Amino acid sequence: MKHLFFFLFICLFPVSGVAQKRDFNIYIETSDIRNFWKAYDEVQKIENTE
Repeated sequence: MKHLFFFLFICLFPVSGVAQKRDFNIYIETSDIRNFWKAYDEVQKIENTE
């Protein structure tokens, strides 16, 4: 059983590498961070009545 898992891992590991996205130009959207913190601060001001 241990050999079966090892065999499957060896066979399927290269497939997972091929399935990854080839475009390594990563873009992180940062234009909305300022609005997030404004909304977060407003929520913190609200009193929790529970």
